[in-house]
Amino acid sequence: MARIVITRPNGETEYAELTTDKSLVGSHYLTVERDGTPYYAKLGDSVSTHLCVEGSDGKKRYVQKFVWKYTFNDTWENASKMVIPHTGKYRLTFTCIAYGANYIEADSKIFSKDDIFNQGSRFYIENDAHKYWTLKAKSGKKYLNMDSSDNGQFPDPSYFLVFQTHLTSIEYIGEA
Repeated sequence: MARIVITRPNGETEYAELTTDKSLVGSHYLTVERDGTPYYAKLGDSVSTHLCVEGSDGKKRYVQKFVWKYTFNDTWENASKMVIPHTGKYRLTFTCIAYGANYIEADSKIFSKDDIFNQGSRFYIENDAHKYWTLKAKSGKKYLNMDSSDNGQFPDPSYFLVFQTHLTSIEYIGEA
């Protein structure tokens, strides 16, 4: 994998991962072109390396050492293959769908939760009868791949009959 080598004034060397997959770096990234191929470095708010970029909004964002995102398929067949690669802060993105009369989709919202996970954390089946995949954070909090609550996303939940919340992706966002 390609990387940026950062040499600090004191001689210390840092490395930051580059990727050719733009979808892994989110909306804030640094583009580096090499031999006609664009590579992307993820930018974040936390100091992961000492290389920073000032955006048009005046905010400093730091080049992150590590880029990782895992997207789940609709059948959840790939959940058992997902392993948290580094201890750190991760963003879990969920889609909550609300169903009205006759179970017709009435509304949907996307929301995120940030939490810290240990290296090697992986999904496990907590309840064989329902086959819910569970991921446990460092704090002990458990996240399910699917839930039947609105998770506070809808102001008047009594208007809807059923909620389904699905985990759609998990991505590394910085050091803990």
